[in-house]
Amino acid sequence: MLQLRINGTVYSGFTTARATKTMAALCGSFEFSTSGGDNITLITQDIKLFDLVEIYADEVKIMTGYVEVLDVSYSADSYSVVISGREKTCDVVDTRISTSFVNTETKTYLDLITQAFKVAGFSIPSTNVINVVDNSTTATNAFSRTDFQISGDGQSLYDFLNLYAQKQFIVLTTDENGDIVLTNSGSEISGYDIINFKGVDVKNNIYKATVNYNVSQLFNTYQYRCNPNFVDVFDQGATSAEQSTIVYTSQADDSVRVGRTYIDIDNEIYTLAKLKDRVAWKMQTAQANARKYSVTLNGHTFEQKLEPTNINSFLDTPSLVKPLKINQLINVNDQICGIDEIMLIETLVYSMNESGNTLDITLVNRNAYTLQIEDTILSNKFYGTGNV
Repeated sequence: MLQLRINGTVYSGFTTARATKTMAALCGSFEFSTSGGDNITLITQDIKLFDLVEIYADEVKIMTGYVEVLDVSYSADSYSVVISGREKTCDVVDTRISTSFVNTETKTYLDLITQAFKVAGFSIPSTNVINVVDNSTTATNAFSRTDFQISGDGQSLYDFLNLYAQKQFIVLTTDENGDIVLTNSGSEISGYDIINFKGVDVKNNIYKATVNYNVSQLFNTYQYRCNPNFVDVFDQGATSAEQSTIVYTSQADDSVRVGRTYIDIDNEIYTLAKLKDRVAWKMQTAQANARKYSVTLNGHTFEQKLEPTNINSFLDTPSLVKPLKINQLINVNDQICGIDEIMLIETLVYSMNESGNTLDITLVNRNAYTLQIEDTILSNKFYGTGNV
């Protein structure tokens, strides 16, 4: 069941509700609606725009945000109220910045986001503060000397921060309090399994599922070409052809028919060794995007096994009912769709209506977001000029 908590009061009994969290956007969203008799003032007098709201699933908090939209309609014998909004981080997404955010002295990503929040005003105690929780292993690593942290006029603060987060292999997500969490892709493993398997004493839990396989963009050979970096191309074992006006490298996928060849000409200058990284990335992303999988589960929270704290607790691992999270790795065994592997939770959609409570999950290749981050690094215009 989904509930709202605003100004200390818990509101339930909505006819429909929906809450969404996704790795594709920094802030989640929600929408609650109710209709019926003459109790319209019960909500409209107590709930106001800009109110801080907490979203609960089965009495467990999953999201904190603001009321941004109120739609009210009524007649002599009925009423309808729709309440919607986004997580607290909507301010980070909506805020636009200027070149005043240029900073060539920031040493680490944690320094960068802390300073950016201070400049934008998200660290001032008199406002609704957005905290930064560092659960990553790379936020305190030093930036490359060529990462100047330069913003453009009118750029989204989130786009600016996300670009430099990716350069440090950091994924930006939010927690149940609406604060930003710095993590690495797939750094947490869920204690819950998604199963639809024909076997003895198997607890199948998939209500419905869809999978789409599309191999139209897979190739037998992937090839990247670029203008050579003459400073170091000759000392990397390049062939005579590779030492000419075009440097190139290839990688093969033997599972695809011979003759299907992909060639891309890059405008930037790459060393031969780093060009090999780029062509390997292209093949991996093509393979990762060849399948899209989603499932629907009954309910919003699930009994999950806790991580054992020591070797003796493996035999008696406790369990706890809690929500799934985006950026979690989860084991999937769907015999009908032919999937038996660990996947990454990209999107969660909590729904409540007359049919009951369901959770829609979009799952992607476990390395999908690592590959996205690698693309940011590989496409850095300074990547091929000697920095590692």
